[in-house]
Amino acid sequence: MPPRANFAPSRVWSHPRVSLTRETSPAQIRQLLDSISRELGSNPKVDSGSPSVRFVAVGDYSLDHDVSAYIL
Repeated sequence: MPPRANFAPSRVWSHPRVSLTRETSPAQIRQLLDSISRELGSNPKVDSGSPSVRFVAVGDYSLDHDVSAYIL
């Protein structure tokens, strides 16, 4: 039987949700999401074409954003 390493995926999908308080200003949100995008884009372990940060919902007490990227 081949070693388990042969079955390991070459990349892993990471998809955390970031929830910010409703009091967070648009400028603060932009700054935070730009910072997350920059960090993901500059990390050599992140597939350069995959990072995405987007607004997804208004929660009861939060503004919810999805962050997604393939980790190599």
